[in-house]
Amino acid sequence: MPQIGEDEIRELGRRHLPKKAVESLLELALPSLALETRPARPGLGHESRLGGRPKVAPEFSWPATEGRPLYLLTVLQLAALAPEDPTGLLPKRGYLDLFFDVGAPDLPTGLCPAQAFHVEHSDVEIFEERPTPAGAEQYPAVAVEPANQLSLPHHREPEVAELAERYGSKLRRFHDEYIEAAGVPRHRMFGWPDLVDGPMHAALPKYRGATWQLLAQLDSDDELDWSWGNVGRLYLWVPRSDLRKARFDRCQMVLQTY
Repeated sequence: MPQIGEDEIRELGRRHLPKKAVESLLELALPSLALETRPARPGLGHESRLGGRPKVAPEFSWPATEGRPLYLLTVLQLAALAPEDPTGLLPKRGYLDLFFDVGAPDLPTGLCPAQAFHVEHSDVEIFEERPTPAGAEQYPAVAVEPANQLSLPHHREPEVAELAERYGSKLRRFHDEYIEAAGVPRHRMFGWPDLVDGPMHAALPKYRGATWQLLAQLDSDDELDWSWGNVGRLYLWVPRSDLRKARFDRCQMVLQTY
């Protein structure tokens, strides 16, 4: 996956936008961690990965809803990710496993119901790798490595409304080239979400004093046989204050699809 920083963004911007507009976008840019996939191989051990089996505490109980076990999507090894974390909020130890109700007969787009996903943070001395239960598919295990990548707001975000009104199709073409240069699939942590539909903040709960942080973005991915809706994306959000406390019970999941 290509490295996207300020120089690369300025180079892309020269083809579509005035220098002042590009600098305005860079003022809004947020650091993120691209999760670069590596070829699947046996014995991934302690590495972060997409798919495979969860790394959990011995007392872990596999999450389910209406009798359906949720599917495992990610196993994130926090000790390896925390040093690269641009927010400085990630827990420094353990694993973060994300499960999703892929088998739901009709999952609506937008804000997902609480029972449709589960975030498991395991911080123990001894971990277990659990087999996938009957009724859930085990996706192929694909190792991921974090790579720093600068993220830009989508042209539909309210923070970009003035630029979008002024530059219209030029801004949209620039954004399309930025996404193409950054590479797909777009599995990321932190930064701005790569929107498929509209901005999400208005749909997220209004917890008192909470500021929402994008924790993970998972793209549709042929290698993993992931297709969210009609080739959409999943977005996992967490209150920043909760992330600082390693609290994940108020996370929210959003599904956007084309």
